[in-house]
Amino acid sequence: AAPHPALPFFLTQAGSQRSQGVEANLTGQITPRLQTISNFSYNDSYLYGVAQPVVGDAAPIAQTRVRGVPHWLGNFWLRYNFIQEQNRTLGTALGMRYVGSRLGDYSSDLVLPSYDVWDLGFYYLRGRWNASLLWDNIFNVQYAATSLSQYQVIPGTTGNVRLSLSATF
Repeated sequence: AAPHPALPFFLTQAGSQRSQGVEANLTGQITPRLQTISNFSYNDSYLYGVAQPVVGDAAPIAQTRVRGVPHWLGNFWLRYNFIQEQNRTLGTALGMRYVGSRLGDYSSDLVLPSYDVWDLGFYYLRGRWNASLLWDNIFNVQYAATSLSQYQVIPGTTGNVRLSLSATF
């Protein structure tokens, strides 16, 4: 969908979209106590035949990247169990999320920069009880999560901590 030239808050459907790429996932048990899960993707996603508003002497663009879709995206988690018994598990996990640069607006040159965010977690399971503590964005990285236009860039979350308690019946 492309912005309507006369009505900037409305979108009109135009053109077609093509996406192609590759994804890879790796899940593994490195040692009996150390596990990993990792994901990686490359996405080549474009809009074709989009009616772009003409700005100045610039001609309408016939092909453009899809707004908010990075070429490169990846994450990994390492999990280590300090205690690993049949009825009790205590461990920690460290993870990283990477998002590449991406188009931020169809009617301007806004490109949202790439970012990587690190997370840390602790967990304890005993019988039917489960407790976890997740610390998102441990280095308090400031980043642009997404945007609606060049005037509405939505920041990512700052460092925060979540505690979760649950029981299985």
